[in-house]
Amino acid sequence: MSNTLDPGKGGHRQRLREKFLNTGHSGFADYELLELFLTYAIPRKDVKPIAKQLMAEFKTLGGVFDASIQELSAVAGIGENAAVMLKLVRALCVRYLQSNIQRLPYMDHVTKFYDYARMRLGDLSDEVMMVFFLNAKNYLIKEEILGLGTTDQVNVFPNKIAKHALMNDAKAVVLCHNHPSGVVTPSIDDTQTTYTVKRILKPLDIILLDHIIVSKFAYYSYREEDAHKPAAYKVLDAIPGPQNPGRKA
Repeated sequence: MSNTLDPGKGGHRQRLREKFLNTGHSGFADYELLELFLTYAIPRKDVKPIAKQLMAEFKTLGGVFDASIQELSAVAGIGENAAVMLKLVRALCVRYLQSNIQRLPYMDHVTKFYDYARMRLGDLSDEVMMVFFLNAKNYLIKEEILGLGTTDQVNVFPNKIAKHALMNDAKAVVLCHNHPSGVVTPSIDDTQTTYTVKRILKPLDIILLDHIIVSKFAYYSYREEDAHKPAAYKVLDAIPGPQNPGRKA
């Protein structure tokens, strides 16, 4: 059976576009939003079956955009061009979230930093250490990837983090790494790394504000966990200021 677009389907595409113009995304099922997007990526086919197949294969919109180009291209009807456009949407989302955090103080907007970290690192297949360098008012100066690893560990060099903090004239640092397994519970090595980085930064008058562990759908914050512990069991130094009220599950 041909999947070529017949004349009647052109009207359906136009109705989808008009519905979006009139109601925004709220009036759409997930597969319909994906279908509307695919009308621009695949101009001469009925894309509703393709949208439904993508949702069946990857379960959620997040799953679709997190899939690799190779995985997307394996779905019938999705060529390389459409797969690249789907990944471009994800890349644009990362840049959008990045632009948000560049003008916000960390301690007042921690969830925006968490969201960016999840989007930036959550779909990587290997562990990566990203570091936020912040100024005296906790605004972002720069972010850097300072550690690369394997599926279950990352090599972190605390002295390198301290060196780059000094180079960027940072007054505070936030560590962030991903767990490709999806389980964000910290390991013993994660906690040891946190203590070591804090110890090396302290004589430099640089504060370790947080260490975040992320996956596609969740995060763990040492600072949030410290808020519920007695002083003797806190991993980070006590920092005054607003605290985020809860952790995503």
